[in-house]
Amino acid sequence: MNRLNEKVLNFLELEVGKKFKQKEIAKAVGVKGHNYRKFKRILTEMSDADKIRKYGKSLYSSNISRPVETGKRGRTRNASKREGKSVEGVLSVTMRGFGFLLVEGGSDIFISSDDMSGALGGDIVKVRVFPRKVGPSSSGKVIEIVERKRTQIVGTLIRNRGMLEVVPDERALRNNIPIMKGKEKKGKPGQKVVARIIEKSLTSANISVEIVEVIGYPDEQGTDFRSICVQFGLFPKFPQNVEKESSELKEGIEPGELNKRLDLRDELCFTIDPVEAKDFDDAMSIKLLENGNYQLGIHIADVSHFVKEGTSLDKEALKRATSVYLIDNVVPMLPERISNGLCSLVPNEERYAFSVILEVTQNGVVENYQLKPSLIKSKRRFTYHEVSDILQKGKGDYFKELKAMNKLAKTLSKNRKSSGSIDFDLSEAIFRLDENGMPIDVFRSERLDSHRLVEEFMLLANKIVATHISLDRSKEKLPFLYRIHERPKEDEIKNFLEMLKFVGVKINVPSPIRSEDFRDIMTLIEKLPEKDLLEKIALRSMSKAIYSENNIGHFALAFKHYTHFTSPIRRYSDLLIHRLLKKYSGKNLRSARPGSDKMRKTAAQCTDREINALRAERAHARIKEVKFLSGKIGEKFEGIISGVISSGLFVELLEFPVEGFISVSSFRDDYYVFEKEKHRLLGKDTKKSFMLGDKLEIRVKNVKIAERQVDFSPVKYQSV
Repeated sequence: MNRLNEKVLNFLELEVGKKFKQKEIAKAVGVKGHNYRKFKRILTEMSDADKIRKYGKSLYSSNISRPVETGKRGRTRNASKREGKSVEGVLSVTMRGFGFLLVEGGSDIFISSDDMSGALGGDIVKVRVFPRKVGPSSSGKVIEIVERKRTQIVGTLIRNRGMLEVVPDERALRNNIPIMKGKEKKGKPGQKVVARIIEKSLTSANISVEIVEVIGYPDEQGTDFRSICVQFGLFPKFPQNVEKESSELKEGIEPGELNKRLDLRDELCFTIDPVEAKDFDDAMSIKLLENGNYQLGIHIADVSHFVKEGTSLDKEALKRATSVYLIDNVVPMLPERISNGLCSLVPNEERYAFSVILEVTQNGVVENYQLKPSLIKSKRRFTYHEVSDILQKGKGDYFKELKAMNKLAKTLSKNRKSSGSIDFDLSEAIFRLDENGMPIDVFRSERLDSHRLVEEFMLLANKIVATHISLDRSKEKLPFLYRIHERPKEDEIKNFLEMLKFVGVKINVPSPIRSEDFRDIMTLIEKLPEKDLLEKIALRSMSKAIYSENNIGHFALAFKHYTHFTSPIRRYSDLLIHRLLKKYSGKNLRSARPGSDKMRKTAAQCTDREINALRAERAHARIKEVKFLSGKIGEKFEGIISGVISSGLFVELLEFPVEGFISVSSFRDDYYVFEKEKHRLLGKDTKKSFMLGDKLEIRVKNVKIAERQVDFSPVKYQSV
């Protein structure tokens, strides 16, 4: 929404309950004759999007209802107690520019991109709550930035009317930002820069910046990586004291450790990882027992042996909480000497591990288990494709073991799904880059049986570890960190089911919905041509899994007990779990118990940094997508409509996993109206509709790398 939209909203909200003609609104917001056509279109778009209310042909009002007076007590009991008041909290901003105020102990408040007032994700802000709601959520406007989490932004320099300005990468900052005179630092138009925010007022969206670093031109190697690191607060380099601690860690197996661990160095175990991986944190072993059961070993790198609680290494690891995997680079949680060296389960090297040894029946039932620190020596480093080839050909290194693993994994998968576990089989965009980091190809990832094999074993290990503490040792009430996933909200499920009706899927589910009900929906979706799109929408209808000291189970997996144990090289949560397991194996449990406040803060930090990492990874991928399509302007492609809003259509290409936007103004054969409930644009005269899931031939019209924006135009429907 631009400045004119905001003026219209503000004017109507000051006159709640009154109706105004177009000309009256135009006069009030200062619209001149040459802008009147644009103004009329904006009013139509706003009414289509339910931002304002329309009566007849040309009367408009606010969509906020005037509060009903009830004597001295004021509003009716149905009005929210927060309406009109200011609420303080942390601002969380989404990839599309809107956000939510996260209020501790209360429900989140929706903040549109137009109501950010210059605030950024992570800032502590005060918000004035509006009477109107967005779906089930209250909505509001940032009226004060109490504390900035970040003082720097990344953007692209442009020259506007002779003055240098920064086009910010942050979608929360809607307008270009002027550079304070004399603070340009020799930046040139077109270059990416790091700019420090200079506040004119913490209660105003009017800010300026000074350039503190010129990163370089967008097509230069390293520019994308540096831009993402600054925007998301990522630090590729470690502090000197952390590197020093890392360099002082001892290599080799200490003699005193032999008596404390299972000695599995002679056991046949191996790793299976992506071809580009360097940090191998899990290995597997399997053998057939005399009773016909399997002995399955899942061996995880024992990072806790090296990273001790309270050290500089530990504090930095918690600060980062996760490794961030960008397209052509990694920002690790731990220094390379640990992640790719001391802890990585490389072939033919003795390594400290934490092993989960399971006895599993041919039917996939775990009969008993053992959790124990160990010593292992991996015998082989496989890639996923190598394992897939061996399984398909029926021969190759350790085929017998791989075959047994694959058979067991499929049994475990079948059991898990029959219990209600939901399997999202989503592909990812894989990029092929040139020597300068420019994308020359992008394609969808392929999910192989080897991927599923590793996934099933990791899920099982995580489940067993959580069950060990939460169920088998429940009487001891041991503090622990769980991976939890809440049941989807009823309104989200309702909206999802309504949307499915329009693509021909009609299904009734009980309330509240169960995991097995959602699984049944996904089974139906699996057979549809729009499968990929509908799975993404299904995923968006669910809440995100988080870390918590309180175990409520995992809805999507249909597990009552679940944690993260299998990736301590790249996740702090897993490192903590290893420490807790070691502490709880001792006799003095009272001194081993961490405080509940510490567990809560650690859970919140791990969740927060995981979300930040996901956003950074998506933003980096989006940069590569936009750059890829910048070389295909004018070309035609077939796509599928992946989103519908009042102002146009989001379309994902079928040939490449890249999304662009078609403005509703591009359709010149008719006037199209947005029907929100039916997820479509409908032609007023022709009755032609463009609905979610429809295929559409498009042309790449324009690419704006700085804004990370791709504009498509329809090949047809260009004239009446």
